[in-house]
Amino acid sequence: MIGASTLIDVPLNKSLAEFKKLGLDFAEIRSDLIEEEIRSEFEFTVVHSPIFDINLASLNEFIRKASLKTLKKTINFVHGQDIETKIFVVHCGHLTYNLNESYLKKAWKYLGESLQELVVKGEDCGIVIGIENSQKKRDRVLIAHPEDYIKIKEEINSEFLKYVFDLGHANTWRIDFKRAINILGNDLILFHLHDNFGDADLHLPLGKGNIDFSIIKNEKRPMTLEMKSFEDLKISLRYLNLLRDTAP
Repeated sequence: MIGASTLIDVPLNKSLAEFKKLGLDFAEIRSDLIEEEIRSEFEFTVVHSPIFDINLASLNEFIRKASLKTLKKTINFVHGQDIETKIFVVHCGHLTYNLNESYLKKAWKYLGESLQELVVKGEDCGIVIGIENSQKKRDRVLIAHPEDYIKIKEEINSEFLKYVFDLGHANTWRIDFKRAINILGNDLILFHLHDNFGDADLHLPLGKGNIDFSIIKNEKRPMTLEMKSFEDLKISLRYLNLLRDTAP
């Protein structure tokens, strides 16, 4: 299944209509951009949680609770819409770069508490919470490697907590894709696809950076193309089709 993330500079419902014309199998809706009732013909929908000013691991309890409240409110909203929301993608927060290990332990504790509440909300609504790995940045992100997810999964053992593997983000950490996919196993339920050269999160069309996407050429699990424009999306779709045509 191939889908695409709704575009920043295009009205939400226009993006959804264009995705359908392109023959995509599903859409991933960026919930920061929802300003209208959602009109979608897709039978499978992913919703990406808000990302602006959100930190589920914040050491500031007011910010953490406000972040959690925002995400819960978003789940309630999309659950009430006439769309088939299956996965709610979540970024797991960060710690200011110059704080030491004792603060990191607190951040992990607060992240666990936040995710536990989100999973309960997901269970109530029948929506899986998908933890996404973050790109390398100045601040310390809590979920970057597969092992970070496994650590959380051991604490929150729920079928409504899974993993979203972003290959572009992983490339900024030089993560071995094959090893990561093996570690994650059946808990990996969605891929995010975009390209870069390993030093920044550029969201280039597939084939325009240095990522080897051959690891996913026979994948059956859903894959979201996270592009900046319709033109980049079309380039990436052509790349994927060629990749699959040459698959053994």
